[in-house]
Amino acid sequence: MSILTLSSNRSLSRGYQYYVDNLVSHINKINDTEFDAKVSNGKDKIYQVHLDIAHPRKSTCNCPYADGRLIICKHKIATYFTIFPEEARAYIEEVEAFEEESKKRYQAYLKEQEKHFQEIKNYVYHLSKQELREQLINCLISEEDLDDYYD
Repeated sequence: MSILTLSSNRSLSRGYQYYVDNLVSHINKINDTEFDAKVSNGKDKIYQVHLDIAHPRKSTCNCPYADGRLIICKHKIATYFTIFPEEARAYIEEVEAFEEESKKRYQAYLKEQEKHFQEIKNYVYHLSKQELREQLINCLISEEDLDDYYD
């Protein structure tokens, strides 16, 4: 599994933002799959990251969230994106495509809701006064009420 598939959505998005904000420094390539880096929190702390691409769960960071735990934090993601900027581009393109598709689905949903509302409105406007009263009574009286009435 890759570091991106092992991380949470929150770590991915926050790590991407750290990457964009250039908070990763002092990258040291140990070998083809291992790197050390320093990542600022944007304020007053610097965290030490050891990234193992071949075995992402062996990666470490001394931040409070990941220290001593086998999780992928935003600092590890920021380091990964800094080392592999093409992965950062692919990630943000995927996020943007998902958001665009979500907007389209939501707009289609709103359009369908408007259509449904209009159908209900048309139906109600075409009822006679008596039919409208009967429909209202049916809506206000539940089947449970009717069962009690006939018992």
